[in-house]
Amino acid sequence: MLTRVSGRVLAVVCLVIVAVCYGMSVAVHPAPGGGGGSALATVENFAVHPGRANALLVLDLGALLLPVAIGLVALLARPGARALSTWAGLLGTVVGGATGVLVAIDIMCAAAAHTADREAAAEVVAAFFERPVVIVYLAVGVAGGLAAFVLLAIALIRAKVVAWPFAVAFPLGFVVGGPFAAPVTGVISTGLLLAGFGACAACILRSGLPAVPVPATAATTTTTTVPASMPTPARATKAAPGPGTAQQQ
Repeated sequence: MLTRVSGRVLAVVCLVIVAVCYGMSVAVHPAPGGGGGSALATVENFAVHPGRANALLVLDLGALLLPVAIGLVALLARPGARALSTWAGLLGTVVGGATGVLVAIDIMCAAAAHTADREAAAEVVAAFFERPVVIVYLAVGVAGGLAAFVLLAIALIRAKVVAWPFAVAFPLGFVVGGPFAAPVTGVISTGLLLAGFGACAACILRSGLPAVPVPATAATTTTTTVPASMPTPARATKAAPGPGTAQQQ
């Protein structure tokens, strides 16, 4: 178990940061839901609302910790639902990659809003966003994120870590803050994620995180390996008495 207070506090801070930054990044977004459907409209919205654009970039930094937060919650549910929590943690890395792409798009839009020729800059943003590989990557990330949070909720309920309403808040908060992006839904998403992550944070503060078991083979290797430079005991190096020694006695 993690008994150090600093470790527990860091885990709790990570969960709270993700809950606030993920939902509020939707609430303050200058162009939620695409800003009119075109890259130029999105860039213009970033230019009209520079304060919201700067706040978005700060919140995006916290949202990048989403896969770490998913991994912490999955580790919390691991003793009672090993398979489900493992899959949830693995899928969390997928949604983390998609979040990184979305953050990159926000940075590009903010940079394009400060250029003299916004129309030309918007064409660059559109060319990046419309590439098939980016579209597929984002689609897989959204689907993987939803699957991760659903599995996470089931694992938490099965492991009896938190009450089921707090577990259900995870997938609801992710969906509300994703496809239905708007300032109001961003605030709702923040509340739902704070409920889910907050309940898990309370468990971490109270009991810590379960320790990951070390394989028996690794433990045996660690305890039985003897360095080559270690001197051999005297008894082991003493020569055994030969026939001549016995005759002399």
